[in-house]
Amino acid sequence: MRNNKPVLIGKNVSSGCIRMRNEDVEELYTIINVGTMVYIDGPITGFGEWEFRNLAVGSKGNLVQLVQKRLKAAGFYYGEVDGIYGKTTEDAVKRFQRSRDLKVTGNIGQRMYIELGILE
Repeated sequence: MRNNKPVLIGKNVSSGCIRMRNEDVEELYTIINVGTMVYIDGPITGFGEWEFRNLAVGSKGNLVQLVQKRLKAAGFYYGEVDGIYGKTTEDAVKRFQRSRDLKVTGNIGQRMYIELGILE
């Protein structure tokens, strides 16, 4: 797939996509063998001031996916880990909040990140 918005390369605008200039992708293709293991270095949420933004129904992205994984591991989330904060995720968050005697909002903020072990 070609990148149709090269001005967005280097910007925090995706939900986990790796954005590169087309000519750089083509050059890598000639250097790296298909099947080579690649490691992406950096924080799971990307760089920028909104790394740990508040999450609620309608939020999407790798941060939602991380929350879903933590809730699933703790036995509160039963849905698909898809990075989409829908009703199933909201219900899991509420169950988790009740279990920790937190204010039940169904939303994720700093306190919830701490309780989930994502932030210290």
